[in-house]
Order: sequence, then structure tokens, then C-alpha cells
Amino acid sequence: MEIVLSRKNMNKCENLALQNGVSLEKSIRDSAKGVFDAYAFKSRVAIVCGSSNNAAIGYALASLLKDNKIGVTIFLIEEKFSKIGKILFDECIEKKIPFHLIEKGTNFGSYSCIVDAIYGINFNGDLKDLDLKAVNKINMSKKKVISIDIPSGLNADNGICSNAVHSYLTVALSTYKIGHFLHDAKDYIDHLVCAPLGYPILDDSIKLYEEKDVKKLLGKRSNNSNKGDFGYVSIMGGSVEYSGSVKLASMGLSALLSGCGVSRICVPEPIAIGLIPYVLESTIFPMPSKDGKIRFDKEYMLGALDKTKALLVGIGWGKSPEYSKIIKWLLRNYNKPIIFDADGINTLANMDLKELSNAQNKIIITPHVKEFSKISKIREKDILNDPIKKVKDFAKKYNIIVLLKGPTTIISDGENVLLVNKGVPGMATAGSGDILAGILVGLLGYNKPDINTVAAGAFINGYAGEIAQGKFNSISMIARNTAKCIPDAITKITK
Repeated sequence: MEIVLSRKNMNKCENLALQNGVSLEKSIRDSAKGVFDAYAFKSRVAIVCGSSNNAAIGYALASLLKDNKIGVTIFLIEEKFSKIGKILFDECIEKKIPFHLIEKGTNFGSYSCIVDAIYGINFNGDLKDLDLKAVNKINMSKKKVISIDIPSGLNADNGICSNAVHSYLTVALSTYKIGHFLHDAKDYIDHLVCAPLGYPILDDSIKLYEEKDVKKLLGKRSNNSNKGDFGYVSIMGGSVEYSGSVKLASMGLSALLSGCGVSRICVPEPIAIGLIPYVLESTIFPMPSKDGKIRFDKEYMLGALDKTKALLVGIGWGKSPEYSKIIKWLLRNYNKPIIFDADGINTLANMDLKELSNAQNKIIITPHVKEFSKISKIREKDILNDPIKKVKDFAKKYNIIVLLKGPTTIISDGENVLLVNKGVPGMATAGSGDILAGILVGLLGYNKPDINTVAAGAFINGYAGEIAQGKFNSISMIARNTAKCIPDAITKITK
């Protein structure tokens, strides 16, 4: 796992390094060296500089390129400099590095690449006037752009922007920042690398979950094992109106493909017979129904949960007054982990959430932003502006694990936060959430119900989606394509 910092915490780390004797000039030159080492620069390089210390890194990089006999030209948005920036700019002048003000007729056509040194992580708001014109020129050039720390215009705390540099490569300095992953970030960052600077790290509560972490969790299976060793799990959902979700769970086999021993599909009796042709490896457990939806019955509930290690509730449920009875009973009587997805979350949102705090088991909810807004009673806009804090606070308040779906998945248990930077546009299609939920319950059949297991599920799901989009395309891809690529993802992870 790699540490991910907020803007505030990154600034604290930098200030502590300065207090411990690291000079600002050394810090800036080290940053420039990190950028230099991250990309194979060739003549000629254009460096576009603003007036902050991010521009100072641009000047230090220009000097370094010159020392390595790589042609470089500096483009100033305006002749304004920070104190250290002026010192480093004057050094460039001494080395006879050419500079120009960006003007209407500026043409980057003869340059091999452009370095974006306009704004760093402290930018907040919208690009305006000369800055906006410079960013538009950079983007219109169609050249490969290397952004220093973060694409100029992108918010380092939430990844939101109205306009920003489209970066081919972003070189994060010291650590990754939250804004490298959330919301608009993936549309403005093609490739992301980190250049460690050796700063002391004051907060490690947010981390990027990686492939090696999934491999460690999946482990290696012994020959002397059987299906019981990897757990029975139940998927409780479906209705006459929405049978597709549980069909996906059975046809896609996402729970079984993720490694559990037995997957039990618990559906209302009227649709059970329709599922039989699609179910081979999974088992079907018909539930009593009312109006085509599962009806609460204690004896049937006990049968559905018999021997299980985990339960998924809510996919394809729709709405019914019976569901609050089912959920209340589960929270009070079932002592294994429960995943609430889709209409399971919507049902919870209309209940007294104190039931979550008093639950006898580990609860995991997997909302998208709209569902999270409904259950948390927080406006969607406020969630988007600071999603990590909102997710962490809600998880802590109710002692649950929250998985917030998005371009990058946010998972928190109230103490720590894991980010999963996996997934593709092709997964924005009906049923993708059902595949994820199936993977999660499958992993819970033989793993601890903790934040690492939930993050592993999100990683496998996103990785499978990436493989599927590579085989198909982002437009035609459907959820079952992701499900079929779960084995490919696990093979690549565990090799």
C-alpha cells in the first residue's frame, strides 16, 4: 500500500522537513530531479511556468535539462515569481536558457513535450484569465504533457475541476494526493507515478490498495481442502420486477469465481423456477413471497442462513414493507458479516440506523453517491466535495465498513481509508454493482470481514472490468463481461 495525503497534511510534512533542516532550495531541486528521472526527456522541452513554487520546480528542471544537454525553453504566463522562483529563474538566465511570455501566437509544435509547472497542490477554484488561456494552449497542442505534482486546475483534495491540464504523465511529489484519484482525475491523468522525496509522513490513515495486497490476501490453497474450508455464502435478493440481479449473480458466478465454497441464491418462490436453467454450480433456496417479493418468515430465514459465513442482501429487491422486518431480524440475530447493496441500502435508509450500531455482526454497505446521500442524509454536493471525510465519519458513527463506488473506490472502517484505483468507463452499465457485491460476499466466505477484504473485492472487480474492456470496448461492454474476466484478474494477481 502507498500512503495518500490531503493537501493540508502534505503541507505539514513539507513544513516539518524545512524545520528539520531541509532547505527550500534543496526540496525544490530534489523535486525537479524526481520529475527528471520519471520521464525520458528529449530535445526540445517546453516548460510552462506560473508564479508559485511549482514554477520554481519548473525552473530547477529547466536547469537540470540544460546540464544534461537537452534543449529547453521556458514559457512564462506572466513575469511574477516567488522568492525562490526568482533565484532559480535567474540561474536559468545565466545558463542562457531561452524564455518567452505565452502569447496568442505561441506554438508548441516544435517541442517533444510540455512540462506543466503552472500550479501545484495548493490550487483551489477555477482557472481564469491568463492561466486558463495557457492551459487551453497546452491542451490544444496535442503534445505529451508532464505535470509536476498534479495537473494544473485539478483540486488536490477531491479531484474536481472545471478545466485542467490534460496530463500524459503526472509525477506526484513525495506521496500521492487524494485528488490524483477522485472524480475528474482519471479524465485528466493518463499515467501517474510517485517520486519519493524522503519527507517525514505525519498521517498514514489513507492508503492506495495495490495488487500485491490482494495477492497476499488470496494466499495459496492447500491440496488437502474442501468446499467447506472456503465457506458457504448466501445471496438474498430478487423480485418479480427485478430478477436480473440475482440472475447475474448466478450466471456470472461472481461469488464462486471469487473463491467461496458454496453460493446459495435465496429468491422469492415465484422467480426460483425461472432461475433453475441458469444455475449450475450455485444452489437455489426459494423463499416465501408476497406480491412477488421475499416475505419475512423466521424458519425460512434460518434455512437460508444455515452454515453460511456471509450474506449479501438487497440486489433486485425493489420495495416492500417486509424488508425492514427482514433486516431488523438479521441485524439482531445473524452473527456473520452482511453486505447491504442496492435496495438493501435504500431499505436501511428508511430505518432507525441505531440498528446498525447495535448489530451482532460486521456490516458492509456498498452505495454509490446518490445512495450514500440517502442513507447518510448528506447532500450529494457535500459528499463530492469531501468524500473521504464523509465516508470515514459515517463508518465510524455506526461502526460499519462503507464502500463508496466511483471512478476510484473509497473504503473506510471509520479509522482507516483505502482507495482502489481500478475500473473503466465500460463498467458504467446495469449490473456492475451486482458483480461487485457477489465478489465481496464470495471473498467473505473465507476471509476476515475487514477493510482489506472489502478493498480486495473492489480491486478484483475493477481489474476484471479493465480486462473486459480490453476485450470488448467501453461502449458495448456489459456486466457479465466483467464477471467472465474475474478468473483472468485473479490469475494475473496471483501469478
